[in-house]
Amino acid sequence: MRFIDGRNAPDLVDELRRDGCDIEDGMILVLEGRRYQGAEAMTVLGSLAVESGWVNMLTRWVGSSSERARFFYPWFRRLRQVGLWMAGKSGFRK
Repeated sequence: MRFIDGRNAPDLVDELRRDGCDIEDGMILVLEGRRYQGAEAMTVLGSLAVESGWVNMLTRWVGSSSERARFFYPWFRRLRQVGLWMAGKSGFRK
């Protein structure tokens, strides 16, 4: 699995937008040709997370329940936006 920062892959961001996935609406996971976005992506990632490390344990716990993922995902997204703002990084909107 690899993580891609959309700021470094504008062609991929454009392709995702053309296919109806806007990276501004939440993280996008592409797995075995299928696209998942937002809380649904977190649920899938939770099923893939290993038990070591607190981040993986948190991801697994949140992602193990679609209800929990839908509840927590907006908060995680907001925290990420604050972190990006504090780091001086912009979003992807054109």
